[in-house]
Amino acid sequence: MSRKSNITKTAKFAWIGTWGLFLAAIAGVYILFCPARNAGIEDLILFHPDPADTALYDPKQMAPYTRSDEYFRAGDGKLLHAWYCTNPRSTHIVLFNHGNGGNVSDLIPKVKALLTAGVSVFCYDYEGYGKSEGKPALHAVLDDATSAFDYLVKVKHWTPQQIIIYGESLGGGVACALAAQRQCAALILESTFDSLAHLGKEKMWFLNAYPEMLFPSPRLNNLAVVRGKHPPLLILAGAKDQLIPCHNGIHLYDVASAPRKFVLLPFNDHENIGEVDPGRYEQALRQFMGQYGFLGGTATM
Repeated sequence: MSRKSNITKTAKFAWIGTWGLFLAAIAGVYILFCPARNAGIEDLILFHPDPADTALYDPKQMAPYTRSDEYFRAGDGKLLHAWYCTNPRSTHIVLFNHGNGGNVSDLIPKVKALLTAGVSVFCYDYEGYGKSEGKPALHAVLDDATSAFDYLVKVKHWTPQQIIIYGESLGGGVACALAAQRQCAALILESTFDSLAHLGKEKMWFLNAYPEMLFPSPRLNNLAVVRGKHPPLLILAGAKDQLIPCHNGIHLYDVASAPRKFVLLPFNDHENIGEVDPGRYEQALRQFMGQYGFLGGTATM
């Protein structure tokens, strides 16, 4: 064998070795950033709990309405805190699943709007939020929602047919997952995503390299829930929402089976629904709930 032939063969092996190392490095990076391997990081990104603020948790903040503090156990034994706000003339109650930040005290404008519309409200904090024990995690908040629903049925004696499940932002994914497990009167989704994986890909371009099967479970695929059989569905979205753009709500509506309704709130972003242009928000709630006979009467003051 000639010396030239040996040099050619050596160069070929070197070229193959270089490309092999390059492909191995690419594969390593792909595996390293795989969402399924980083569920703990996902929880850190998703959840931003606030502790209870004594001033905001003062019952006077709910004036002219009254509320009681309720405590119940999650499936893992953690003690969760909730506000139980009753309209004496109501025939239905809203189970409110809030977003990934703050705590129940941020819901006061929306709770007042719902009470005024004629329903009662049960809003609770996930583990690690407000006065609730524990630490938030994606699998835990779904268990928290199920525990809250079961508390309303078993302890407060509401029937599933009287419970309206409401989900705000990340809570929309929680609400959809809950509605898939428990029968309820209606489902209200506010400023939420079509699926958590789609939203992640929209916010972080490199996640488009991963199929949805490689995202952590539970995947919070709202599209899968609304596409199938579901109770009356109301989807609310703010036209100025830049965090979860309103095209998510439009997509949910387009895919959802009947009965469904979509309301675009033209002056609202992700954070100010119920505060800016509250009349339009309250009207959307009244029309939807009135259509299905959920309103027992205007709340007493």
